[in-house]
Amino acid sequence: MKKTKMIKLIDSHFNLEDSKDLLMKLINYKISFHQQHNFSCEERFGKPDDHSTRRIKELSETRENLYSFINEIENQQVSLKIDSTIIINVE
Repeated sequence: MKKTKMIKLIDSHFNLEDSKDLLMKLINYKISFHQQHNFSCEERFGKPDDHSTRRIKELSETRENLYSFINEIENQQVSLKIDSTIIINVE
């Protein structure tokens, strides 16, 4: 059985500071989630979780790219439109 659910998480305009705050908190939460999962695997099984290790690296790179993007436009009077949809598949 395959079933899909779509959830609209973010759909709005934000000023630059609020955009940065929202996106950084979301990315930092995901990094923290994987760090905690990795720590748990190391404690229980004596080795890190490969998926979490990879995601920490990817998310850290995403965070750096986002910082660069925000720094490029920070002196401009702009708002940002952020859309985020979560797609959940039951497999």
